[in-house]
Order: sequence, then C-alpha cells, then structure tokens
Amino acid sequence: MVKKISATFALIVLLPLVIWLVHEPRMPGSISYPPFDLTAINTPGDSLGSITLNWFKISDDNESAQQTDAYAILRSQTTQDYQPIATVNFNQPSATIKTRQYRDSSVIPGQSYYYKVVANWDGKTISSNTTEPPVKSINTLSATPAIEPTTAIVFPPTQLRAFDTPNDNGGNISLEWKLSPNDIIKSKEFQGYDVYRANNPNGQFVIIGDATGGESDEGRHVKIFGDGARVNSDSSYYYYVIAKWDNQTAKSDIAGPVKASAQWFHKGRSVSLILLGILIATILYYIQQAKAGKELYIRKIAGLEAVDEAVGRATEMGKKV
Repeated sequence: MVKKISATFALIVLLPLVIWLVHEPRMPGSISYPPFDLTAINTPGDSLGSITLNWFKISDDNESAQQTDAYAILRSQTTQDYQPIATVNFNQPSATIKTRQYRDSSVIPGQSYYYKVVANWDGKTISSNTTEPPVKSINTLSATPAIEPTTAIVFPPTQLRAFDTPNDNGGNISLEWKLSPNDIIKSKEFQGYDVYRANNPNGQFVIIGDATGGESDEGRHVKIFGDGARVNSDSSYYYYVIAKWDNQTAKSDIAGPVKASAQWFHKGRSVSLILLGILIATILYYIQQAKAGKELYIRKIAGLEAVDEAVGRATEMGKKV
C-alpha cells in the first residue's frame, strides 16, 4: 500500500518537476555592473578617428572635490602594460549629472585598444573594469573635421539579452538590457529606446516597438521589453536596441538567435502541484485503510445527529416527519 501511495505521489509531483527541468529554457547569464561601468566606442560622426570612453562618477566626484582629485585614463593594446594617456579632474564639466566622458584622439587607425579608468582622491584609489572586447579604431579616415572634443555623445544600451519568455504558452520573446549611460532620471534630452527585429543577422531589421527610459526592474537595474508581435515558434529572431538622446542615436550589439516555445510546466505553480499531490496521496491512503478493514474516525456533525434524533422521535410518536 505504501508503495502504491509513493508511486502515485511520484507520478503526480516528481514527474512534472523532472519534465520542467528537462524542458526549462536556458536563461542567458546575468547582467554585470563593474565599478564605474566603463564602456568605450568609436566616436560617432568623427571621421578623423577617435574613441570615446564613458563611465559613472563616484560619489565623491562633486562640487566639493579638491583640485587634485582626478581620474587617470589608462590604455593598452594588450590586457597588460597599461600606460596613462590623460587625466580628467573632478572639477571639470561632466557629460551628464552621473557620467563622465573622455575622447581619445591619439589612436592609430585599425588598431585595437583596451582601457581602464583609475580614480585618485583623498589618498584613495579605485580602478574600473577593463573594456573587453577591445575597441578597434576606424580604419578609413577622411578630411572631414572631427566633432568638438567637448561634445557629449550618446552611448548605446549594453549586454542586450534575448530569450524565450518563461512560463508561457509560446509566442513571446523577452529582451533585457543595461541602460544607456545617457538614460538619466528626469533627463529632458533622453527620448527612450527603439527595438528592432530580423530573421537574419545580416537581413533587414524592422522596428517592432519602443520603450521609455528608466529601469523596469529596480532590483536588477535593467530595462525589460516583451516582443509578442507575430512571433512564430518555428522561426529564429535577432534583435538590437537603439538609444535616442539629444537628436543622437546609438545602436546596441545584435542579440540572437532566439526562438519562442511553450513550456510544459509553470514553475510558479510548483506549490499548488505539491499540495495537490499530498491531497491525492492522503485520499488514497485512507481508501486503502478502509479496504483493509481498519476503523476510521469520522467526526460527527451535530446537524445530522439532530436529524436522526428528530426522525426517531417522530416514529415513536407516530407522527409524520
């Protein structure tokens, strides 16, 4: 009997869990937020060739900073032997209220570079992440004047992830990305994001929707977008996102391929499944106990007892019930 109950419980509860583990779609890696969150790109519109760095300011980078407080810009063509190329003081104007930018115009066309930013203030030192993969400067230059070195540029959203939306019946793909550094709360210059999709990374991308600035998930600091616009479960899709700021645009890397599929098990309902299994196992247990001839306790209901008593008295008195 115990074996039958155990087998029933395993069939109702454990089997769906195993199916879920086998068919659960793989989620992309988590989004990272290293110190300063340093990013580097080829400067848009600068045909003379330059690379622009963007990083988030530390809390001590404010109006009360000392003259000697500064960021040191380090550069290398390998992952070692970084050399200082410039200094950005805390009291210099910044790109936004939260970020700073530096334009490296000393790059050699066609060469790749790694960068680091080191903050030195009040006897303290903090080093940023390394820009990986390295940034390759543009190889074709023209005589067109470069943009002004002090002009702030828009940076694209990074770490774009596209994956099948979990716990659905298919037909939907979820996107997540780390906000553009220009996406600042209450910024009048930032106009949001446009989302593009294609069936081929080299094909024609079409806009499928847009998103406002700001975080969708404040705990994870990401923007979330759901694509349910005629998503075919038999097709693979590629995506990129464009950030719009002060009449400038910046395109993210392409994410994909990704397919939409229906999940066999909704992991958000695991507790209900377990409770259902316990209930059914309990019922089967007492059925087996009754078949074995064991006396089962059944709580008496006062209302039903009163009915029996009323029928008995009516019979004794010869009256109708």
